[in-house]
Amino acid sequence: MPKRIREKRKIAIVTNSLYTFGGGEKMALGLAEGLKSHFDITILNTTSPNDIRVISRKEIEKLYDLSTVRIIDVQSTGIRTKAFGKEPFVLRLFKPSAFAIFAGELRRADAVYEMSNNPLVLLNSVMFARLFGKKLVFGIHNFSISKILESRETVSEKVLRKNLFVGMKLVKYFHVINSRDFNMVKRFFPKANVRMIPNYITEDHARIGAGARDFNCLYVGRLEKNQKGIDLLCRIIDMTLAKNRSIKFTIVGKGGDGEELVESLRNRYKKNVRWLGFLSGNKLAKAYEGADLFVFPARYDTFSLVLLEAQGHGIPAVAFDIDGPKDILKEPEQGRLIGAFDTEEFSKAIEQYHRLWRNRKAYAALKRRISNHAYLKFGKDAIFKEWKMFFDDLMGR
Repeated sequence: MPKRIREKRKIAIVTNSLYTFGGGEKMALGLAEGLKSHFDITILNTTSPNDIRVISRKEIEKLYDLSTVRIIDVQSTGIRTKAFGKEPFVLRLFKPSAFAIFAGELRRADAVYEMSNNPLVLLNSVMFARLFGKKLVFGIHNFSISKILESRETVSEKVLRKNLFVGMKLVKYFHVINSRDFNMVKRFFPKANVRMIPNYITEDHARIGAGARDFNCLYVGRLEKNQKGIDLLCRIIDMTLAKNRSIKFTIVGKGGDGEELVESLRNRYKKNVRWLGFLSGNKLAKAYEGADLFVFPARYDTFSLVLLEAQGHGIPAVAFDIDGPKDILKEPEQGRLIGAFDTEEFSKAIEQYHRLWRNRKAYAALKRRISNHAYLKFGKDAIFKEWKMFFDDLMGR
């Protein structure tokens, strides 16, 4: 009798707009790519006209092997607000046709991994998961959730908090990527089952570059002030170049309210500051290979993918001592954590690494040790093994 082929179990991943291509969106795409051989994956990509778009569907498909992954754009209307810490936040409400599609896909799935930070999307996911008897995991990947839960400043914030709290209280399973969010979920929802699985290095084998002729500091990320601290970076660069014009800075990224600051900085220091815009794939890898130090001036973060990628390339990092970086930079040789938000000490740390870099042989050995450590802890093999075990346990082996 022919052997029956066992059908793959189905996972629906609910995201914010993939086309913003932030850390959470990259994680969703990488997760789908890494688990597609074990599960039938569908990404429900909630989009609205108010989303910032930095990448297209075709560009995404060039970066990730999504050959058996379904991506469905679920259209919504969106209102862009700055309710929480003045960070842009889009409230989403599904259009009637999209609402039916969303419900149908959740009915088809065996498990739902909800990673949209939007209260209304979460409530819909919870409602349909309960209606159809599906296991639902809420993944927390940025500080919007904790800000909403912990904020009581305005009427709108209180309303959002109440709606989010109602939805989250009905969730039995949570996934977090750092210790702060683990403790936050346990504090608000003590009966919940919480699993901490960190981000991972997206490249299988990142090349350790020899750097450039000059000492080169690299920043990768949105050019945004409130979270990413691009204004702090500009201040740090001003301080550093006032003392040492032999240091170079490369800025990779676009989008956000700090673009004018970066443009002004580049115009003032044409020989020392390069702004390359948005890069991906081989071009981004080349930027990492040409870097000697990674600068990460964020005011808050979760578990930065770009910081992991830099570590995979063996690049030591300087970052503020905040949640996220301090979950990654555990060993002294990985980099320096600077008291928040001391731009003067940050600048001094850059100069210290410049002095270390002059011994090129020792610096190359340091980069190899950093890369080996990063892959041991945050390589794809180790992290995807944890994810597969998590979903196997969730749905029953």
